[in-house]
Amino acid sequence: MLRFTMDRKGHVLAASLVRPTGYALLDEETLALIRRAEPLPEPPETIPGSTLTLTVPVEFYLDGH
Repeated sequence: MLRFTMDRKGHVLAASLVRPTGYALLDEETLALIRRAEPLPEPPETIPGSTLTLTVPVEFYLDGH
């Protein structure tokens, strides 16, 4: 689970893991992926506030082959 705060322009202000995977590489990738996604889509005007904090699930599928 990834929690991040973004501004109205889609820039990530903070990001943290709510539920770490227990694997350092996957945890690091989870935090890196939100940074690579910047700028995020701007939230609609119907959502109030100068910032928006979201918690989202991130799933990895590992292939052992």
